[in-house]
Amino acid sequence: MKKNILLFSLSCFLAVSCENPDVKNTDVDDVNDISDVSVDDIEFPAPIFITLTDDERTMTGDCQDFAMKFFSTVYGDGKEENIFVSPFSMSMALGVLRNGAEGETKREMQEVLGMKDFSDQDINAYYKKLKEALITTDPTLKLAIANSVWYNKDRYMVKSDFADLSRTWFDTQITGLDYSDPAKAVATVNKWCEDNTNGLIKDMLKNLMPFEILNALYFKGDWSESYDFDVSKTKKEDFTKEDGSKIKAELMNNKLTLPYYEDDYLSLTSVPYGNKAYSMYFVLPKENVTFSEMTAQLAEPDYWKQCLAWQYSAEVDISVPKFKIEYKNEELKDILSRMGMEIACSPEAEYPHIANAEFIIARITQKTYIQVDEKGTEAAAVTEIGLVESAGGSDYETPKKTFRADRTFLFLIQERYTGTILFMGKVGNPAE
Repeated sequence: MKKNILLFSLSCFLAVSCENPDVKNTDVDDVNDISDVSVDDIEFPAPIFITLTDDERTMTGDCQDFAMKFFSTVYGDGKEENIFVSPFSMSMALGVLRNGAEGETKREMQEVLGMKDFSDQDINAYYKKLKEALITTDPTLKLAIANSVWYNKDRYMVKSDFADLSRTWFDTQITGLDYSDPAKAVATVNKWCEDNTNGLIKDMLKNLMPFEILNALYFKGDWSESYDFDVSKTKKEDFTKEDGSKIKAELMNNKLTLPYYEDDYLSLTSVPYGNKAYSMYFVLPKENVTFSEMTAQLAEPDYWKQCLAWQYSAEVDISVPKFKIEYKNEELKDILSRMGMEIACSPEAEYPHIANAEFIIARITQKTYIQVDEKGTEAAAVTEIGLVESAGGSDYETPKKTFRADRTFLFLIQERYTGTILFMGKVGNPAE
C-alpha cells in the first residue's frame, strides 16, 4: 500500500500539465478497442500543450487538494492493506450532480471540490475542458471518460435544464429504464460500466436507486520508450508491511534519470507513460515517518503542489513492485460528509433541479482496478451516486423479496415517532 498511495492521483493532478481549449472531444463509446493500444510501433508525439487561465490554474490546485484529502479520508485508520480510489472520477460525478443542487447543498459541494469562488459557467467549462484535454494530450495511450444518468422512466422526468447542462458540459448519456424488471435494469447499467472500462469493472451494482449518476474512467498506457522495466531484472525481494512484518514481492528494478524530491516527510519519483504527458508517482514516507503521518501532511492545502515545484532531475535506482488491486468502497457518502459535504449528504440536501421529484443521496460507491507491471499500467474506476426521493416513494427500487412467517419469528409493536417499543414477542407455535 505504501507504494501505491498516489496511483490514481494522476486523475486530478494530470491537469497541471495538460489543458487546451481547442482540443476536440473523443467519443468514449468506442471503448471496446482500448486493448489494441500498443507503443511498440508508434512514434511518440509531443504532448499537446494545454494553456490554463489564472482561474483554471487555481481550480487545478484546489483539485489536487481535494484528491489528497479524499485519499487521506478514505485511508482513515489504516486498517486496509490496499486502497485504490479515483479522485477524478469522484469529482466528475459530483460535477454532474452539482448542476442539480441549490443553496447550501451546492455551496458545500463547491467548497469540498475547491471551486467555491467560481460561477456555474466557470466550473462547467473547466470540467469540459479538462475532460477533452486529458483524452487528447497523449494519443499513444488510451484514456476514456464517460458519464451517464439512469432513472425510472415510468416515474420521473429529467428537467430540461439539468439534461442540457449534463450533455453540454459532461457529454452525459441520459437514459430512462423500465424498473419493473429490476434484474434487467441492473444488467443494463452494469453492462455500461463494463463496456466503458474495457471489461475491468464488472457487476458494479446489485440494485438500482431511482436515479443514478455514474462516471466511468479507463486508463491504459505503456511506460515511455527507454523507461520500461527489464523483466529479467525483476526479483523477489523483501517488502515491509505497515506493521513491520516482511513478505516477498516481485520488485521491478531500473536505473533511470527521473524527477526526484524529498523532504522531512517523504521522498518521491515518477515514471512517465507514452509521450510523457502522464506519469505514475511513487511516494514513500521517510524512515521516521508513519504512512498515516505522511498522508496527513499530503492533505494539507498546496503541499503536493510544493513537492512537485521543487522536484529536480536525478539518476534514480528505482525498485517498485508489480501489483494488482481490485478495490470497492461503498462508504463514500460518509467520507464526503466528513470532508465537508454534511448537508449535501443529508436528508436536508437540496437537489431541486434534477427531475420532477426531490432527491437525496442514498449511497456513493466507487469500484476500481489497477495492474502495474514491467510494460505499463491498466486501470479503471466507476463512481456511482445513487439518489432516492427525500420523502417516501422510494420502495420500488428495492429488489422484490418474499417474507413467509412459517417458522419461529419475533414480533414487536413500536411507536413511530419516539421509537418506543411497547411489546415484543416470539411466535414459536401459533397453534397453541
